[in-house]
Amino acid sequence: MRRTAATFAIAVATLLGGASGAFGGASGAFGGASGAFGGASGAFAGASGAFAGASGAFAAPRALAAAARPASAPEDGAAKDGAAKDGAAKDGAAKDGAAKDGAARPLIAVIAETAKSSELLVKQGSLSAKWVTEYKPADSHSAAVATDSRHGPLIALVTDNGDVLAKEGSLTAKWVRVYSGKDAEYVAVASDPAHGPLIVVETLKGKVLAKNGKLTAPWVAEYSGALHIAAASDAKHGPLIGVVTSSAKILVKEGSLTAKWHAEYTGAQELALASDTKHGPLIAIVADKTSELLVKQGALGATWKHEHGGVFGISVASDPVHGALISAVLVSPEHVLGNLLVKEGKLSATWHPEHTQVGDASTATDPVYGPMIGLETYTPKDYVKLGKLSAKWVHEWNASFLVQVAD
Repeated sequence: MRRTAATFAIAVATLLGGASGAFGGASGAFGGASGAFGGASGAFAGASGAFAGASGAFAAPRALAAAARPASAPEDGAAKDGAAKDGAAKDGAAKDGAAKDGAARPLIAVIAETAKSSELLVKQGSLSAKWVTEYKPADSHSAAVATDSRHGPLIALVTDNGDVLAKEGSLTAKWVRVYSGKDAEYVAVASDPAHGPLIVVETLKGKVLAKNGKLTAPWVAEYSGALHIAAASDAKHGPLIGVVTSSAKILVKEGSLTAKWHAEYTGAQELALASDTKHGPLIAIVADKTSELLVKQGALGATWKHEHGGVFGISVASDPVHGALISAVLVSPEHVLGNLLVKEGKLSATWHPEHTQVGDASTATDPVYGPMIGLETYTPKDYVKLGKLSAKWVHEWNASFLVQVAD
């Protein structure tokens, strides 16, 4: 099933392996990739990147506020090097990309519900940083974020009229209209220092397009008949793209936009992706019939590992130092409905109870900053923690349609 405007999602994309949420795009993601809500789509987003890395968010009626003027007008092209003018330095290093320790700075985005509409807000650097208004109205409720230490933040959104805008390198960079087909539904993103930005778009008719390397790169037709998308990327293995087909099949490709699809599973509609230079691809699905969370790591042909039963929401991330980061929101038994469990390191690691009454959750991880977890409660309130599973939750927002984090 598809996401609706009434649903919420959280997605994540990471520095060395964008994570992206289960349905529809995202993103990272910020894995997406990046994206990562189980059920029908990834934003947090499948960002893939989701946030998708990893990436993606929610579909909403595009007629809402369609005539309203955006906060900042997009360009239909980019600078000659494909980066925003104020985004990247001459040596290719993003001004806002890396902290003094060389790691990408943590990134958080929300699509905030306002009295009249919705707007995309982003903060960078710390959980207590100030919000920057990036775009309004954002009534499509579909956006994704990612980041890496070289290229800096990557932000993409679906406009109310079905186009896709993206910016890279700085929160104040100019928007670039990367897709103008008037029929986009979901977007998932990921980014890594070697391959640059990865943007994946799904149209209303289920056509999947992707571009990699720069915002002005040409689109490559990837698939027709998709329900959801996810994306991730790392400097060694390159782009990782996944789709859920209309027949509930999971297909994933790695290394190139023109790589062949690898059939991963039949009978699932929830997908999350991540990747890092040491451990390779990380793929998670929830089986339709059993609500069983299955995960594999290291190769597209790796063996599935049973992780947990009674799951409806998933998110994954990965980095070379901390390994896999996996979250599961439980749907059964009834007395634990909405419990969030997270594990870190190996697929055989012990689950760590994180929060109760959770609607959506997402994950990201970085060699320097460590694990990053975002969630939305039934209230709804959005919380994020950074550094370790036992860190304290920081209240970030109320009443949002989308939350994505990346580090």
